[in-house]
Amino acid sequence: MGFLDWVFKREKKEEEPKEVNKQDLASVEKMLKEKMAEGQKAIEPELRNYHKKLLEMNEQLRNSLEALDSAVPKEKMDEKLLFAAQTGRPTFRNKISKVSEAIKKSVDFDFHSFSEYYNGCVFAVNQANALAITEFRFIGIVFKREGHAVVDNVRRLKEYLSDIGNRIKQHQQMANPYEEVLENISEMRTMLDKLAVDKMREYETRNEIEERQKQEEETRKSVEELLSSGEWKGYERELERKKEMKRKESELKARFNETIYSLERPMKKAKKIIDEDQESTEPKKVFEDYLRNPFETFLKDDNEQALKEFLSKTKKFLEEKKIDVNENVREKSIGKIDELISKNYLKEWKEEYESVIKETNDEESQLPIKKSELEKKLREIGAVISEDRKRIETVGKQIEQERKLIEDKRKEVDGKLKEFGHHSELEVNY
Repeated sequence: MGFLDWVFKREKKEEEPKEVNKQDLASVEKMLKEKMAEGQKAIEPELRNYHKKLLEMNEQLRNSLEALDSAVPKEKMDEKLLFAAQTGRPTFRNKISKVSEAIKKSVDFDFHSFSEYYNGCVFAVNQANALAITEFRFIGIVFKREGHAVVDNVRRLKEYLSDIGNRIKQHQQMANPYEEVLENISEMRTMLDKLAVDKMREYETRNEIEERQKQEEETRKSVEELLSSGEWKGYERELERKKEMKRKESELKARFNETIYSLERPMKKAKKIIDEDQESTEPKKVFEDYLRNPFETFLKDDNEQALKEFLSKTKKFLEEKKIDVNENVREKSIGKIDELISKNYLKEWKEEYESVIKETNDEESQLPIKKSELEKKLREIGAVISEDRKRIETVGKQIEQERKLIEDKRKEVDGKLKEFGHHSELEVNY
């Protein structure tokens, strides 16, 4: 009957299939540790005998070292050789004594403690063999009997330690399957802990998505309520009114420019006459601006004074025929200038434009800003939800992978338990 057979009290023969019981990690772990403890307890008497024998052999080693300390040469020796042996003897003793010190150390008789004790003894013997050889070259000649007695004792210790090592190795090989299963169970605990963390992450992320979806729905509802409110309808009407004002503004500007451009030819010639007159005091720069940018200049012209003066001069030059145009153009130009000046069109034009501008520049409504903020919030919430869903997908894949690894490990442990003849099946909740 081997060690595993002894632990599980089974003979090497086929047994009838037994009912399989479900056991959790803790139960299986406890059972394995108890079985290992039984096995270690079974080897304890053997370990005590090993230790007792080592102490006996150590006593022999100590006696041989004491004999070496008091030894004298049996025959006349070369002085240099004798000196080397005598001076090297304390060093040799100190090196060999390390073996004795290692063997004398206290030890517990559980398997792992004794294995550490054994390793310490082996290390001490190997060190002594390697380090004491220098001194032994002389001691082995001068104190031949005593020196060889020490070496023989060390050799016997080494051989006995080798026997112990074989037994320890044999026991360890029998215990290894149990330790492997316990290691597998430890790995499963780590996997289960990580799985629990990932499942909690998944759960929390799903809750976060639900909360954000509520926020998203509330925000979308706010947008819909805003767009269907009377306030928003009023804003849209105001927007249309301002668009109409903008159109009217452009129309007024175009009509004015068109009127000035229709008089452009006679006005340019009038400007030339004014420029040639050295004694003229008219605002020549303003006249030039009216020809280049009529409407912009008109808006800056207080009481339209410069334009009236420019038109009056143009009319005067037309009437005096200082401006060379055909009669039809002359008459139409004079008539248009009279109409602009006499009927107060210029003032009315500017007043109408300024009124349009005032209405166009009325204080802007805050509603579009509110709508924009709500839509931005919707986009931000949607982006976060999208990221959360990606996280759930990633965590979900991790969870599936972890479950597979746990199941593989569980099957591995079950297989080992069956090899041990243990008719239980590991039950893991994940």
